Amino acid sequence: MKIKEKNSQNFIFHFLTISFGTVINIVLGLLITPIITRLVSTEDYGRFSIFNMYTNIATMVLCMGLDQALVRFFYAREEKEYKQGLFRFCLIFPMSVTLVVSLFFIITDRSGFCRIEFSGAVLLMLCINIMAAICGRIVALILRATYQSKLYVVCQITGKVVYTGVILLILGLFRIRNFQSLVFSVVCSTISVAVIAMYYSFDYWTFQPCGTLIKRREILQYSFPFILSMGVTTIFEAADKLSLQYLSTYKELGIYSSAMSIIHIFAIVQSAFNILWAPMQTEHYIKNPNDTSFIQRGNSYITILMFWVGFNLVLFKDIFVLILGKEYRGASYILPFLIFHPIMYTISETTCSGIEKSKKSYLNIFVALGACIVNILGNCIFVPMYGGRGAAISTGVSYIVFFMIRTIFSNRYYYIDYHLKKLCILIITTVMFSWFCTFYNFNFITIGLYMINSMLLVVLYKAEIRELISIGKEYMKKL
Repeated sequence: MKIKEKNSQNFIFHFLTISFGTVINIVLGLLITPIITRLVSTEDYGRFSIFNMYTNIATMVLCMGLDQALVRFFYAREEKEYKQGLFRFCLIFPMSVTLVVSLFFIITDRSGFCRIEFSGAVLLMLCINIMAAICGRIVALILRATYQSKLYVVCQITGKVVYTGVILLILGLFRIRNFQSLVFSVVCSTISVAVIAMYYSFDYWTFQPCGTLIKRREILQYSFPFILSMGVTTIFEAADKLSLQYLSTYKELGIYSSAMSIIHIFAIVQSAFNILWAPMQTEHYIKNPNDTSFIQRGNSYITILMFWVGFNLVLFKDIFVLILGKEYRGASYILPFLIFHPIMYTISETTCSGIEKSKKSYLNIFVALGACIVNILGNCIFVPMYGGRGAAISTGVSYIVFFMIRTIFSNRYYYIDYHLKKLCILIITTVMFSWFCTFYNFNFITIGLYMINSMLLVVLYKAEIRELISIGKEYMKKL
């Protein structure tokens, strides 16, 4: 029992450490977002969101699942040479492929064979950004896997500070207020994160041969299904923006992206939790394969925190959008259903243990495919009717489907009692709350629905809330 409590407290300690860094990033985001939305047009902001979308798509696909494999196999052996060899393999392979793909697109664009919607300079910055993002992602995993929470936080804060400094310099001092200035700023930020992460993970940068320690075939068999699943996932995650781009306008896309930026700014819990959960629960499973209590607790804790943050975000949505400027006021009605993106994805990270433990990574393809179909159909139906609101509704519903399919597959191979009935009740009442706030202005009904959902959360997870409060008090005593 003491070991379980120690594991929970250790997790929460690192969680709160990373949360502190995320709070700093949020403060910087709150400072810079209203400046950008007031100085840059909605059309340029919409194009910038497409640039970021392409970066995210390419990063997910071109990592080739080796970022997932690095976490999954990192704790398999304790030898330093093994971990160094695993890191080297998981970094060099995707970086080499990314370089070849980047050169292909640059050459075809320059030759006129296949024109890209961006100019040549922006395309070059996109390729550099993708290379830096992949490098930073895999290198930062070493900091996560070794629980160097403070160093990881330093990397993230540095990236945000660089982005804030460069964008203020360009928009404010040089008065270059266009799409390209945003792109240049984010590229500088991505590179800075990669460089700092490389510096802090210096011990793992070695070119010494690792012999037969690394089972490359097993690693590739585990990681390659992620290429297809990530490909489908990127379509799933990009469906809302692409639908608005082709079925609506760049202005509507810009407003939608501004609402999404608020979701990202306030996703403190999601960021901190996801950073820690994958390596910690993998290590726990390898050392204690029959102990499911750690995963159960993690599931309950994150459910409480994510839904509580979501309720408050919807209640105060009209206040949050004030920071965006007059042109972006419509984001208030887009925001309610977007909360299901961080909520359901983060909770599903705790309910997908069976997929990882069984090494049946190909199941992620079916998870992503089911959610993708729902999202595409939803966007085709709702975007022509409601614009950005319709895209948000479709996104929210598809993430609920994503969570359901992921959990069903996981429990088939590694059953854990997640108390899904309680969770389903919360999802249904939150959908009702979000639907009302999507189409109606703030009134007494809004407050009533907020109170009902909050009280329901307390009643359903009363014991877990007490545990969280107790652990929080212990953490404060140690400060």
